[in-house]
Amino acid sequence: KAAAKRQWLRGALQQHKDDLVALGRLPGDRAAGADWGRCSARGSRQTDFMTASAITSVVDPRILQIAAAIRAEIPYSDVRLFGSRARGTGRPDSDADLLIIVPDAWLAQHSRHVVLGRLSRKLSSHRLPLDLLLYSQSEVAARRACRHAVTTVACREGIAIGG
Repeated sequence: KAAAKRQWLRGALQQHKDDLVALGRLPGDRAAGADWGRCSARGSRQTDFMTASAITSVVDPRILQIAAAIRAEIPYSDVRLFGSRARGTGRPDSDADLLIIVPDAWLAQHSRHVVLGRLSRKLSSHRLPLDLLLYSQSEVAARRACRHAVTTVACREGIAIGG
């Protein structure tokens, strides 16, 4: 059953990539050696990721700057863009949905609300509406079984920004 689920997820990810190529949001396709790479995650399991050149062709430069500022503020954080901007269907007035995944030890020492408030104030200069979600690695892992949890959707359909 787990193998079937992984196969289904690979197919869904490939469909998402194909949709982005069709929309002109990605340069080329994976078969032609587009800017897709592989990285290992959680042991031997392999996960697709976009290389830096593919990300910069898809993502608003302000979002790249915002992700860099978040990573500067929160060491070892993983920033994922999801929602309409990740799908390539965002309008100029669409907000940027960002999932920030941090180490458990880091979040245990910081207040989620204080950190999000500080980030919101700091990032407001980019003049881009933001929806910031901050979760620990264990919180994200615990919600993986729930297909419709926002963290699961963000991990499944989102774009990892830098890191």
